[in-house]
Amino acid sequence: MNVKGFVRKCGEAVLCAAAVGVSLAADGVLKVGVSDPLAKNCACSCVGDAAKREYEGWKAKVEKDCGVKLELVYFMEDAELADALKKADFDMVVAKATVLDGASRAAGKEFVRLADLQMPAGQEEGLWGEFVVLKDSPVKSVADLKGKRVVFGPLLAVEKDAAPKAALAKAGIAEGDVVPSEQHSCKSAIVELLEGRADAAVISSYAAQYGCMVVVAAPGDVRAVGRTGVFPFITFAASGKLDAPLREKLAKSMLEMKGSHVPADMMSKGVVAPEALPGAAGREPGR
Repeated sequence: MNVKGFVRKCGEAVLCAAAVGVSLAADGVLKVGVSDPLAKNCACSCVGDAAKREYEGWKAKVEKDCGVKLELVYFMEDAELADALKKADFDMVVAKATVLDGASRAAGKEFVRLADLQMPAGQEEGLWGEFVVLKDSPVKSVADLKGKRVVFGPLLAVEKDAAPKAALAKAGIAEGDVVPSEQHSCKSAIVELLEGRADAAVISSYAAQYGCMVVVAAPGDVRAVGRTGVFPFITFAASGKLDAPLREKLAKSMLEMKGSHVPADMMSKGVVAPEALPGAAGREPGR
């Protein structure tokens, strides 16, 4: 075969492999990376006592329905998951939708979102950033933050970085009009407030909902003055290398988890079709 023919044949082989999809789970075991701040096995200390979610019921149903085995690998930090995606192949990921988006792009790997996990009953759906200040602060709203010291989160935590910066811009405050700093966790951001090194901090909505503010502060010492747009929270995604029929079976199995069919250990109202990711500003609440 001449060189031209060899290149053509190789090109056809690559195109066919990309079109059909190649399962990473040749042995029938799917490797699943889990980074869920409300999961018992990987919760941050901010919500440790409230984080009771487990994925054993989910695992059992998916294994039974799809004829596969799931190997769950837990990551306490978003950055740990992002680093792992660069170094190894995962068949599935369970994580914040925004984190999956940023981490998979950085790793150069394609993931297809199959479903989203709803919050527990009584909790508002979605993920957003909360602007918080000390109770005696003169700041009443986001518009009052011009010239103030504001603690943001890491780049990967969109609800604590890009989204609050978009909220400030919407309020007429340019990025250079605040004095920014960064803290990795919501708890450490609140400590910055309490110790007088910041005038405001941005924390994740789940941390506010589950009492992060009272982990390091007395009840009522910290209050919210605004919030960012909303993003989908926990999503289930499959590698683009898994074949399409298997991805469809996985999605079908999970989307059946509604009402009385939701595993009790999932702390959720149910599993729904994935919500499209909005821009960096997030969507308006209630939409």
